[in-house]
Amino acid sequence: QQVGTMGHLVTVTFTGAPSIEPPSEVTVEATSPAGTPVVLEEPVGTICLSGDVRFANNAPARFPLGTTTVTWTATHPNTTGVATATQRVTVVDTTPLTIEAGDLLRFVDPQPVALPRPAVSDNATASGDIVITNNAPDTFPANSFVTVTFTATDASGNEATDTVRVYRQV
Repeated sequence: QQVGTMGHLVTVTFTGAPSIEPPSEVTVEATSPAGTPVVLEEPVGTICLSGDVRFANNAPARFPLGTTTVTWTATHPNTTGVATATQRVTVVDTTPLTIEAGDLLRFVDPQPVALPRPAVSDNATASGDIVITNNAPDTFPANSFVTVTFTATDASGNEATDTVRVYRQV
């Protein structure tokens, strides 16, 4: 009678993908015309294998105004499966811009009077893209003060106003 042992090597390959639950949608206030940095929370992922689920995303370093969809991918080092989920990041601009028209502009008999552009700044719109209007008359009366109101409007529709007194000396 012969007695022996025989062994078999069985390799089990898991080809499934991790599960992924994306982080909540995010809404933030704009901080710069060049875009807004946003720190995103990581998604939640699980898999029935030992080891951690790894995450990656296609988020930009700075988010533009509006809504950007971020795609998250979940992988695990012991499987070839990949899971994806999306998250919406919305950057809004509700912060009023600033405008400074000055206190007094004095002109010695030019007609028409060429009013200078007021100083403007905004958290989300470049200065050159801010629309500025005013209620100046076509002709300024001689030797008197006229109050002119400037209105600045950014790309999101936020407005700010400032007034300046204009004197045309003849």
